[in-house]
Amino acid sequence: MRSLVRLGVEPLSYIDRYIAIRDSKHHATRARLVELHPLIVSRYDAYELALGLDALDGFESNEDAVADGNILRSCYAIATQALLALKEDIKAAQPERLLSLCPMCGITLPNTFDHYLPAIDFPELSVHPINLVPCCSTCNTKKDRYWITDEGERLFINFYSDLIPDTQFIFAQLITSPQIKSVGVNFYLNRPDGVEQEVWSLVERHFNRLHLLDRYLENGNTEISNLLEACSSHLAAGGVDAGLFLSHIGRSQERIFGKNHWTAVLAHALSVRQELNEWIERVS
Repeated sequence: MRSLVRLGVEPLSYIDRYIAIRDSKHHATRARLVELHPLIVSRYDAYELALGLDALDGFESNEDAVADGNILRSCYAIATQALLALKEDIKAAQPERLLSLCPMCGITLPNTFDHYLPAIDFPELSVHPINLVPCCSTCNTKKDRYWITDEGERLFINFYSDLIPDTQFIFAQLITSPQIKSVGVNFYLNRPDGVEQEVWSLVERHFNRLHLLDRYLENGNTEISNLLEACSSHLAAGGVDAGLFLSHIGRSQERIFGKNHWTAVLAHALSVRQELNEWIERVS
């Protein structure tokens, strides 16, 4: 789990990118969007200020923007070359391979974009680059239009602005069953020392709302099999230390996705088990 890189403002500012999308619309839509331009500029400024002050939980929707929600959301809902270019530039701004998996869950390919502030409530931000988060359709569907509790606590990590703890907080507990000679896994969270409660509570809400531990569990047995098969191939090719091999796999995943990527955590958990060679023999 690693932060995303914000799209830069050169050579085009965020409002310039919006204008390019706006001006690609047909006449009637474009004319109304031009009338709304002062509102868009003020809302972009307010949104970016809230992000800079870490005050996003206090950012409220705008009645005038919501009243013109359909036309504002059309900037995103109807594909144009300018919108496609924006999406591609957001992806291109990320470190290599980071978007090979969804940043919100780390399980599947990010094949869509989530509006962190939902477009139904913040239609004026429907094409703001910092409000568009590459993600998988599962995370997008589970998140839906929800982003904040009735008490004003955000439900999901903002991968453009939130500080994600850089110490391990996802752990894998391997489970063995002598009866069927198999190994399974449970994942759990543990708050690291030095992580503030406010930060940790946001992490917990993110995991709970997206059912991430359950989703890791669903994929855990398959990933264990894949890792053990990789170890078997490594040994068959002349490798001599399966534990060290798995440790290298875990560190490789960490470099791309961070210390709290579930497959990295799982690889490290397997690498130190005394039963590892026995488990490898069962899949050989």
